[in-house]
Parts: sequence; C-alpha cells; structure tokens
Amino acid sequence: MTHFRMTATCETNFRSSKHLHSRTYVGYVSGLKH
Repeated sequence: MTHFRMTATCETNFRSSKHLHSRTYVGYVSGLKH
C-alpha cells in the first residue's frame, strides 16, 4: 500500500515537472519570436 502510494506520488511529480518544463520551453520560444 505504501509502495503504491509512493509510486503514484513519484509519477505525479514527474508529470507535473514535465508539464511545467514544456510550458517554460513554450514561453521561452514565444519570447524569442517577440
């Protein structure tokens, strides 16, 4: 049970981190275009 919860939290953190990274990259590219 604890192991499953830890894995779920790890996956969630990875997803949010990946989403945040993609948003930052898009903002960086948009900044270059302007």
